[in-house]
Amino acid sequence: MDRQQQQRRTSTWVENTLGAVATAAFGLFFAWLILNWLMGCGESFPQADGTRVMGECLSIMPWRW
Repeated sequence: MDRQQQQRRTSTWVENTLGAVATAAFGLFFAWLILNWLMGCGESFPQADGTRVMGECLSIMPWRW
């Protein structure tokens, strides 16, 4: 195998790996957004007695879960 083929394979591998990492990061971020939306992050919900309960927000930082 000559040097040009090896460089092409290496650059293809790097592009594929970075693409997979970027896709996974975007997917995790989108899932975090959807979870916060479903949990009512930033919204208040009225109760029967007139009090309001704030929706929970999921932190990005796992040590705050």
